[in-house]
Amino acid sequence: MYRLVILSIVAVSALADEMGMRECGRMFHPHTVRCCKKTSELKDKFMLSEDLKECFQMRGNPVTCENEVCIAKKKGFATDDDKLDYTKLEEVMTKEIDDKDLLADMIKNCVNGDLEKYGPPDFCEFMKMRHCISMQMLNHCPDWDDAGECSKLKGAVADCVKLFA
Repeated sequence: MYRLVILSIVAVSALADEMGMRECGRMFHPHTVRCCKKTSELKDKFMLSEDLKECFQMRGNPVTCENEVCIAKKKGFATDDDKLDYTKLEEVMTKEIDDKDLLADMIKNCVNGDLEKYGPPDFCEFMKMRHCISMQMLNHCPDWDDAGECSKLKGAVADCVKLFA
């Protein structure tokens, strides 16, 4: 009898984690970052950068990471063989991010953390890094847009951060 109870608890817990992860997957949609007013401004500035324009005009399967590799090459944190150069990425982040707490969490959780939980096995390292960075940015958002879907996301961010911790 006790085995059945324990098995039930484990199954429900695993199902809840899986459902939570699926729900948190919505956080990685590019439009989600727009719910944070400050992050949205930073992202718009970054995306509208003339030197990255080519990367954002590329079309392709998002899982192939063509856009992310293009950005990484232009920003200088991709190796010649299209691998993520963590040292260079940290240098770029340190130079471009003013919020020291956000930067510290990005370095701790993304540059030095486990990226595997930020995407399925078929996602490239660049995509998982983008997801991790997006999650950190949302977690540090000081000013949320409370309209529509954004109001639902605001409360979910803290729960999702715990799942990825």
